[in-house]
Amino acid sequence: MKICPECSFEIEEQADVCPKCGRFLKSRKPPKYIHKIVYCFLIIAAVFCQIFGIYQIANDDYKYYCEHRSECLKDHDVLSNAAMSEKSENLRNAYFIFAERYEDMIEYDNKEIEKYRISSIISTVLGVTFMLLAVKLITIKK
Repeated sequence: MKICPECSFEIEEQADVCPKCGRFLKSRKPPKYIHKIVYCFLIIAAVFCQIFGIYQIANDDYKYYCEHRSECLKDHDVLSNAAMSEKSENLRNAYFIFAERYEDMIEYDNKEIEKYRISSIISTVLGVTFMLLAVKLITIKK
């Protein structure tokens, strides 16, 4: 009879698990192909994350928001300068109203650009993390 190292319960020789505490008595190493599947999954996930991160910054929507923001900034400056130099109160107020609308568009564009940049950063960091984890697991197993 064997004795469980966890709870000191007497166990039959052929038992794999202690019936009292549930501890595994034999080492349960997964087959080597499981390790290879995990490595492959981590590497594929890392590559996918890197590609997605690059795509977030290289897609047309991101470029549109960047270009639209720069155009709005130029137009806002023109309207603000025109409002400051205008002597008529009505025209000055109209210029300020249009400038405020451009400020709203600039704010919206900034939020959209920030979303793309944050998702790109998160994706890239995840990709690097997956790759480092895969490399660490590979070097540990050798």
